[in-house]
Amino acid sequence: MPPAPVDPDRPRSLEAALRALGECARDGAQEVLSQFPELGDRQAQAALDAWVDQLADLLQAMHETAGELAGRVSMPATAPQLVDRSRR
Repeated sequence: MPPAPVDPDRPRSLEAALRALGECARDGAQEVLSQFPELGDRQAQAALDAWVDQLADLLQAMHETAGELAGRVSMPATAPQLVDRSRR
């Protein structure tokens, strides 16, 4: 059974949402990195710095992944990848 036709507005709105998510994640990573508080305790500072770096890395990865997914959704050549293959 052939897949149902996709409403052309759905991929566009998904692409816009992914791009907005990516921008938000990128901005969040920059914001997190600009908020390095100084605690005074060396061990606590090291733990906090590691946590902030991890969070910034996670947000940057979200930015990159959202951009890649938005690019896939927007390209007509990738449309077959959007078909539900579980029906085969």
